Amino acid sequence: MHRIHQRRDKALEALKGKENPGKKVLKQKERVNKTAEKETAENHSTFLKDLRKELSQEQTDQVKDGLTYGVLPITYKGYQDMLPDLTPEQKAKILEWLTEAREHAMDGGSSEEKHAWFGKYKGRINNYLSTQGYDLKKAGEEWEKRRRQQQ
Repeated sequence: MHRIHQRRDKALEALKGKENPGKKVLKQKERVNKTAEKETAENHSTFLKDLRKELSQEQTDQVKDGLTYGVLPITYKGYQDMLPDLTPEQKAKILEWLTEAREHAMDGGSSEEKHAWFGKYKGRINNYLSTQGYDLKKAGEEWEKRRRQQQ
């Protein structure tokens, strides 16, 4: 993955120097990004297929969590701690979106790219929870207060 991202970034950087980027340069950038996305998707698929040959599903998930700094289990636990009255359906939706974020984040070329995927999905989760009647700002403040009291 790293080599794919390096090639992509180098090609995009070369295009950055062009004066007055017109349609031609924009199409070239789009082509560079699409090529990188395609190569990344192929590598992702092959990597997971190879992992599944050697590891159980639980072990595969542990590898995925390791590649993404454990953000999924930490964030999922955080939502449950902050909002203890989540319904099973709400928990399932949160886990579904965090799992989707992890799949994308695995392919990130840097820590920033990986965390950006989770940030995007946390925004989606927060919007969803707001529509479900949760005041996340208030819940976060109360959670922080409870955590301080326990220390």
